[in-house]
Amino acid sequence: RVERCERGLLDERVSLGHQDLRAAGSASLPLPTRSRHYAAATELNGMNDPATSASGLGRPEEARAFLERNPDIEAVQLVITDANGVGRGKNVAREELDALYGVPQPIRWHPEIDTGLHMELVLAAAAGLTREPRIVCAALLHDLGKGLTPRERWPAHHGHGQKGAALVQQLARRLRMPNDYRDLALLAARWHSHVHRALELRAGTVLELLETCDALRRPERFSELLVACEADYRGRGAFTARPYPQAGYLEQALQAARAVALTADDRTDRSGEQIGALLRERRLAAVAALPRPGNP
Repeated sequence: RVERCERGLLDERVSLGHQDLRAAGSASLPLPTRSRHYAAATELNGMNDPATSASGLGRPEEARAFLERNPDIEAVQLVITDANGVGRGKNVAREELDALYGVPQPIRWHPEIDTGLHMELVLAAAAGLTREPRIVCAALLHDLGKGLTPRERWPAHHGHGQKGAALVQQLARRLRMPNDYRDLALLAARWHSHVHRALELRAGTVLELLETCDALRRPERFSELLVACEADYRGRGAFTARPYPQAGYLEQALQAARAVALTADDRTDRSGEQIGALLRERRLAAVAALPRPGNP
């Protein structure tokens, strides 16, 4: 679940698992402690959650009252609540997320500059795009690799996707994250930069992206990846209202590739390897034939 903010971040919580702990385990969470960013008043994304109400932060007026009673608190820490049975009723360690605060990004692509603030904006954007917690989780974790970039290389973050995927694996093991959450988060961490550059990629690279993400067999999961990537794109201040044609183009590329079929004649006198090569060749041609929208 994601609690949205009026002025920055008060309390963002993502449940990594099933419904059974949302009332039972999460309700015993202590009030989150002091943090580093923006005062805010929360409003749940169209939901009433007993866990939040138990801490006195369930409605915007309660959040405002809390801030008025505690003027020295600027915000509340971002918390991941493990809803899969580990650390029941406790805040799960989240050093991967802490490492993102204070890490700058190129201002050309990130007007908000700070990676931690970007993470908060991405969560707010994800809440506006979907209510599927699996997608929100993937959006939250997509940039973990930037926390590993050496300071002397800032604000560039070359290779952060691959580094981030390794961190997602570690986090998934520690939290015993459900496999579908883990797998989508891995895709988002590793491939979000490719998705953003989809309109610039060669047709062969686009097809490789679809194959690597197993989109031909798992189109629904690939669609979820595109939503997580759109949340990443929109969590950048001035980018909020810009179009994101990359998602539509990749959906069309996937549909074109999946529509390719071989006839019985195509398979005659060909080995399995040759049949696979012919199928891929025609899928590549189908992707290459697609018109590309302009880059925003």
